[in-house]
Amino acid sequence: MLQVSFVRDALVEIDRRQAEILDRGIPYTGIAAQTDRSTALFECGWAGVVNGRVEIHVVGETAELWSLQSVSKTEMLARALTHFGMKRVTGELVLFHGSSHFRGTTELRDTNGMPKNPFVNPGAMRVIAALIEHLGGPRAVVDDVLGALNFRLRADTPRFFVDPREAEPVQLAAGGSGNLAVAQELARYDMLFGLEPEVVVETYHTVCATTGTVAATLEAFFHFADGHDVFGRPVLPCEPSWRLLMSSVVALGSYSNAVLDMADRRAGKTGGSGMVVGPTFEGAQGTPPGVFVAASPGLGEDLNPLVAMRAAAMFGELTRTGLFDSRYGMRPGVTAA
Repeated sequence: MLQVSFVRDALVEIDRRQAEILDRGIPYTGIAAQTDRSTALFECGWAGVVNGRVEIHVVGETAELWSLQSVSKTEMLARALTHFGMKRVTGELVLFHGSSHFRGTTELRDTNGMPKNPFVNPGAMRVIAALIEHLGGPRAVVDDVLGALNFRLRADTPRFFVDPREAEPVQLAAGGSGNLAVAQELARYDMLFGLEPEVVVETYHTVCATTGTVAATLEAFFHFADGHDVFGRPVLPCEPSWRLLMSSVVALGSYSNAVLDMADRRAGKTGGSGMVVGPTFEGAQGTPPGVFVAASPGLGEDLNPLVAMRAAAMFGELTRTGLFDSRYGMRPGVTAA
């Protein structure tokens, strides 16, 4: 088990392993059996996790493996907290109350153009909000950006993306050819378990999930414009393109999660593969005060507690180092060393 004192130290190692995997051209999915994984647990005794079986885990007590793409998504979630604070971010998520079962991602719908997918939404909030405020609504704009993003990456990373203009014209209930392009590319690597692209994108929920993942990709890219990431690490001149590529691969994995939720629903299963993050109080679900993360039962229940613990560890480290105050978000004027 890799134990470190600071999240930013671990992220350096995680970045190195991600680079090695990308060099080998291995696509990412949200399924543990198909995902290259890296050990990354942190000493954080007060951050607790409750999984679908209501089992309590405390970060630092259990050695587990983490999905690499999930590490990147939790980093986006941490960025959202620094921008908006705990109250607003958790207000956009479905919180876990007592022993009640919170809704799976297949039951979540978008609100005012913002997809309420607890696995994708937090990292996308900033970009979605900007699109709504400055560009008159996200749908058409995000579709255009998706097309430009795919076209821009295609020359360097043809394995992961296709030009939407090459996609077969299919009439969708909402969205555009960019959504189909993503679905076709996922299907190319058997990430959709035999579902046809037209079936994958036929529901409004899935289109909303696509919008969220693209926005999260843009958020992860443009965040580095000031030369530093959320932990204050200097960003090399060449890094934005690397981050854009990495986050785009993550976006494909996120979209795959939404598709799997839809397939799960069609099979008559309940629950979902979402996760919930929120502040806790003394004794809530047996956890000490701090950050509370719950992973739902359903498809992928063995993986999500690991993702949740990783998120809890990251939030705990931000708080422990004084960079993040769980009551107010990122402390004004505080910059990571």
